[in-house]
Amino acid sequence: MINLGTIGTNWITERMLEAATTIGAYRLQAVYSRHSATAAQFAHDHAGQRSYTNLTDFFQR
Repeated sequence: MINLGTIGTNWITERMLEAATTIGAYRLQAVYSRHSATAAQFAHDHAGQRSYTNLTDFFQR
């Protein structure tokens, strides 16, 4: 299983994530957005584990 982290929560990110998880080899682990509510909602909607608003913290994950 390959863990994914996304930067951004727009429709392109959503489509990429849908395609990646469809094959079953990928799992969303982290989501970055400038807004905490947006990151948390996107992570929740896609079974993500964590959400971040700080890129340094995101990359240290």
